[in-house]
Amino acid sequence: MSARRQIAVLVNPDAGTGPGSASQPSGRASALERIAGSGAYVRTVATPAELAAFAAEACAREVDTVAVCGGDGTLGRVATAVDSAYASEAAPALAPLGGGTMNTIARSLGLSRPRPESLLAQLVGGGDGWTRRRQGTIRVLGDRLGMLVGAGVPARFLSLYEEGEVLGARRAVAVLVPLIASALSGGGRAERLFGATAIEAWLDDEPQALERAALIYAATVDDIGLGFRPTARAREVEGRFQCLLGDVRPIDLVRALPAIWRGRGVSGERWVDACASRLRVVFAEPTVYMVDGDVEGSVVELDLRSGPVFDFLIGASRRH
Repeated sequence: MSARRQIAVLVNPDAGTGPGSASQPSGRASALERIAGSGAYVRTVATPAELAAFAAEACAREVDTVAVCGGDGTLGRVATAVDSAYASEAAPALAPLGGGTMNTIARSLGLSRPRPESLLAQLVGGGDGWTRRRQGTIRVLGDRLGMLVGAGVPARFLSLYEEGEVLGARRAVAVLVPLIASALSGGGRAERLFGATAIEAWLDDEPQALERAALIYAATVDDIGLGFRPTARAREVEGRFQCLLGDVRPIDLVRALPAIWRGRGVSGERWVDACASRLRVVFAEPTVYMVDGDVEGSVVELDLRSGPVFDFLIGASRRH
């Protein structure tokens, strides 16, 4: 991958800066500008308007690689803006640099050591040893693109996670372990997390028999964080995503955790596990949902369709 490329670098100054977090150091944009030199240009993007302007500039300058310094939510939002700006033009490749608290999507695609400065230096130097991966997206409610979408349990778990003073893998474990203990003991905390809602659901316009669900999850990557792989078949067929719907009790999910860890999937009459190009769910009451680790609010209908497929450039951070 040594051919000369037109590279734009987006830095989200808020990524990795949850309460008490210090994973996104001040001055990172300036450091990346020094590394980029004449090989790329760097923009700090903090608002939707700035993101739209970034994507429009990249298109006007015929950028073919957009490097993203930010977390999971940043990647999906950049993909959305790029898809809109480039329209009928060939979309640029996306190169995740890390910079978030978890970097679940980037790690799932093979980025083992997400260090933005090291990765950008490699990229402007030609990107030798980097790999190119085709990666699908999910179009959420006809608008935003994402790669991890969930309602019910996934969104409620994130809400608990975000209550922490310091975010990251340790915080996720600190939330998960007491929930497992609560599930095993029949505690109320786990029961509240798993509150089921009456639903109607369709996969590729085919109605599903499931009438209630506590957990709804769709993804185009296999990892949901902490090494758990509930959607190991998410990338099997380009243009489709894997869906999990479960009318499950806390103890049911705890018992399924070993299989999920190994990527073996789930089974049983309380589960729907399938790959599709569309998932539509109508809830009997407003239900909280999330996209790429960002809790978005509550909806009474969630309509997910296969989105565009992007080329992702994945580098391997090197030890120094």
